[in-house]
Amino acid sequence: MNCSSEMFMEIFNNYFSDVVAYAEVRTGNDNRSESVRRELEQLGATVVRKFEDNVTHVVFKEGSKRTLNKATKKGVHLVSVLWVEK
Repeated sequence: MNCSSEMFMEIFNNYFSDVVAYAEVRTGNDNRSESVRRELEQLGATVVRKFEDNVTHVVFKEGSKRTLNKATKKGVHLVSVLWVEK
């Protein structure tokens, strides 16, 4: 199968179209959540700023125990920032 670059980009940009993501990403005292949100949006994900009932994925690094417990309790996909990187 020969895929044109336009077709590839269309597929790539919609790769996360079924994802509703909440990001809580910190490195030490730095909050990196906003940059992760932007990248998720570029990949086609819906990004929310509050952990709502429709969240399917939580991108998590050094976040709050409350967020970790909520993601575990709700059974959503808990993923690292590596999942988002291009």
